[in-house]
Amino acid sequence: MGDVYEAGEAGGADEPSMSRRALIESEDLAEPQRVLDRLRGEPVLAVRTSYGDELMLHLGEWIAHTPERADDQGRGSFVLGTRASEWRLNAASAAPGEGLVDGAGDPAVLVGRSVGQASLALADLELALTFEDGSTLTVAFDPTEEELASWELFGPGGRLYAVGPGRWWTVVESAHRDL
Repeated sequence: MGDVYEAGEAGGADEPSMSRRALIESEDLAEPQRVLDRLRGEPVLAVRTSYGDELMLHLGEWIAHTPERADDQGRGSFVLGTRASEWRLNAASAAPGEGLVDGAGDPAVLVGRSVGQASLALADLELALTFEDGSTLTVAFDPTEEELASWELFGPGGRLYAVGPGRWWTVVESAHRDL
């Protein structure tokens, strides 16, 4: 089993705690897979892209912005963001019988579609989301990236889950539960 490192107690009431696990053997994927399983059935609410073609999927239930953050557009109860990684979308065609189309186009086609399955492959740490209509989104893992996570998942309760940099699974527990 991969090494486990705990950052220990949070330094104070406003500081997060963190744990990391090396993703080396198949049993190391148990916790990441449990987290990814929570995405099943969750609809895509919004898709945003940013600098460097980073992709951000808002899933689950919509959480409205807070008055203190007027610039906040709101977010999903889950937010999946690609970081130092390439992603590929194969969207199911709107026309029956046409199969899948190359997803070089707009990822906004995922809005309204629900996640059917989410998985992480041990060999290459590729993240795969399969939607109920047959569309797929894959996020590649770059083993040479030394600074940024391949992808991050912000979840309910202020938790941040990440794969990378390197073959690491990281969980950050925020002291701010409304993040």
